[in-house]
Amino acid sequence: MSHFSEKFPYLFYIKTLAQRLKETSDYYLENDGINTSLGMVLGQINCSQKSKKIINRKLLEHTLKITGPSVSNLLKKLESLQAINRETSKNDSRNLNIKITNKGLDLLNCTNKALKETDNLLTHGMTDEEKVVFLDLLERSLKNIEEFHRYRKFNDN
Repeated sequence: MSHFSEKFPYLFYIKTLAQRLKETSDYYLENDGINTSLGMVLGQINCSQKSKKIINRKLLEHTLKITGPSVSNLLKKLESLQAINRETSKNDSRNLNIKITNKGLDLLNCTNKALKETDNLLTHGMTDEEKVVFLDLLERSLKNIEEFHRYRKFNDN
């Protein structure tokens, strides 16, 4: 019996699934005037504020796995939507004082609902036990790839 990955590599399924998941969550958010990327930035800002972390572009780049220019564009969009207020820190110009507005909190709630709906679609038909196994496999896979990049980065220097 041939293994299914011989038909297509895992990467094909994961990349296709990731794209379709983003399209799905964007669909749930389209009436709210936001998309998944903006919602993820709001979520990271909210988490950083709750844990009293200093918010800077590097933190957002690293945690969200996006480039500096993308971070800047997303922050500008959130500001234009009046979801955040931001100003450069007086102590360190690399850091930002960002406050989520009431509208931003509403958009964050919309994002959380959209992500929950998307998760429900993703795991539809799975038992609770299968969901636990699925999540474990996803976490282990991510850990494996992250370890490879840490090792590669260390050896490249």
